[in-house]
Amino acid sequence: MKKKLILILLIALIGGALVFGFMKTKGLSKRTTIEQLKKIKTEHGQLLSASYRHGGGMNGDSFSQTIRTEKDGTTILEVRESSEYWIPIRVWEYLIDDEEVYVKLRNYIDEYNLSAWKDLPFDEEMIALDAPSSSIGLVFDDEAYGGSRMAYCTISYENYVPEGGYEVLNGFVSLIESYCREEKLIRTYLDVDGDRIFTGRDIENSDEEIAELIKGNWYSTEYGEDGYSAYGLYTAPYDEEMDLYRRGGERTTLQDEEIIHEPLSAYDSSWHLILKDQNDPGSLYYLTLEKDRLYLETPEKETIEFTRK
Repeated sequence: MKKKLILILLIALIGGALVFGFMKTKGLSKRTTIEQLKKIKTEHGQLLSASYRHGGGMNGDSFSQTIRTEKDGTTILEVRESSEYWIPIRVWEYLIDDEEVYVKLRNYIDEYNLSAWKDLPFDEEMIALDAPSSSIGLVFDDEAYGGSRMAYCTISYENYVPEGGYEVLNGFVSLIESYCREEKLIRTYLDVDGDRIFTGRDIENSDEEIAELIKGNWYSTEYGEDGYSAYGLYTAPYDEEMDLYRRGGERTTLQDEEIIHEPLSAYDSSWHLILKDQNDPGSLYYLTLEKDRLYLETPEKETIEFTRK
């Protein structure tokens, strides 16, 4: 009996030592500090891409920013966004002509040893909330270190992030975001189940594509004194109507009258819609798209610009 007790104690001690050693080498303690994370040994090859992702809420929203290099050697920032599960993903691609972009990203990664942060334990309370999640993604070529040519590293905001850690993570995200410059926009399109929908005067969009292009909740680029958009334009998932809201709560329901496959004014699109006021069929509105902006011309000859961003 005594021998069995001694054997059980030995097994428990060895097991505890192994677990402690594993936690120590992997930096898995909930009390790990930023300085301790810096000391964990990590070796990586060339940085291939860096990204930030957010989403997974009840509405199915998604947002991501990824810096990567194309096959032709062009480095871009790709931004993908959808506010709800039924709204197609809008994609923007921005040119990055900063030859030091990967150096700046890598210096930040190495300064805080960010790849070691992936081994921080998850915060069970955050997971239980079933709330939207955020993460930073890094991809390295680790073949020279015995790893994969595409070694993925994910740092979750739902980990037990050390004190001051969110500022570090947000600083890296800000570095990625700094390359989102309107003047560097190369192209924008919708991603509908993997199919790209572009617009332009020389692109003939089908009625089905047009329906996808105008889906969603749009907000005017004109703001009121309260800091909110002066107008909102909303479409329901399966309706053929749009609701135009004005600041103060006034609502106008616009019904599809006709799709005209011709440009409207000087806007860079090969089509426009004629919409009628449900309560005043004689009042016509004209709607078209240019890049990622909707333009609505009212019966009063006012032009309202909308964006989903």
